[in-house]
Amino acid sequence: MAGVCSYGIYLWHYPIIVLTSPGLNTGGLNVALAVEQTVLTILLAAVSWYFIEAPIRHGKCKEYWKRLSSVLKGRPKLSRAQGKAASMSIILILFVFVSVVSGCSLIRNAQQQSSLPRAVGKTEQVNKREQTTKPAQTQVQESKENGPVTQAGTETATQNRVKNDAFTGKGVTAIGDSVMVEVGPALQELFPDIVVDGKIGRQMYQAPEVIKNLRDQGMLGNTVIIELGANGAFTEKQFADILELLGKDRQIVLMNTRVPKPWEKEVNHLLAQAADDNSTIKLVNWYSASSGHNEYFYSDGVHLKPAGVQAYASLVADAVNP
Repeated sequence: MAGVCSYGIYLWHYPIIVLTSPGLNTGGLNVALAVEQTVLTILLAAVSWYFIEAPIRHGKCKEYWKRLSSVLKGRPKLSRAQGKAASMSIILILFVFVSVVSGCSLIRNAQQQSSLPRAVGKTEQVNKREQTTKPAQTQVQESKENGPVTQAGTETATQNRVKNDAFTGKGVTAIGDSVMVEVGPALQELFPDIVVDGKIGRQMYQAPEVIKNLRDQGMLGNTVIIELGANGAFTEKQFADILELLGKDRQIVLMNTRVPKPWEKEVNHLLAQAADDNSTIKLVNWYSASSGHNEYFYSDGVHLKPAGVQAYASLVADAVNP
């Protein structure tokens, strides 16, 4: 049976997985969903074999169609063959109906898990603007590059008080992408003197230029937080150049990433390896801390809702607070 339906399984498995898998999943493998997807794939493969593939292979499509047409025309008496054709047609209709209902149920459950409310300003592009109301040391750079950015509120950030209330973040610099743009206001509320430089779409290879600019302006602290990797992978050489530029006297805090993209594993592996090889590097495991917390993220699985901003800021605070 498996060999006969193997081609149908091959054809059906991908659309079923795509249609029934949740858009946001921070909990890893869902065994129950995987079993349901497998069963639905086999059922649809069996239907397509018996009612589509086999008839085509044996040239019975015309014969079935004639028998079904005669039944629909209301002939008073049905032969055994005609009755069999009618029964098969009814079974086919019922089976397809049940399969569609089951598939829609799975899709509905997946959509309920991944559907998230919009935040104010979520659909608006963030325009680059001058931060005239903030000190130069606490400005957040923003750009017109494409990408969703959530300006989450920071009113809950004060609930996560730092371990040392006297520490203002002086000497701490945070460099990142759109996630840092989101978390920046919460960090600035916890640490008024922190320097936050976040830009939408930024990648690791762009970090050296940012570091040089901050250093030239006297804004590069003794503790540097790097939150990059969500927008693409990088090489060991590129990261080694960053470490060389920062020098050996600075404390470096690396935030690993959660991003539903192929490079996620590679990025986190390189960051973990760098932390293992260098005593001046501290790795903050955002991937592990956010595991199973769909409520932290919007539907893209990267950008943060207010609860995610709060959790992220708390991790950073624990890492940099003396």
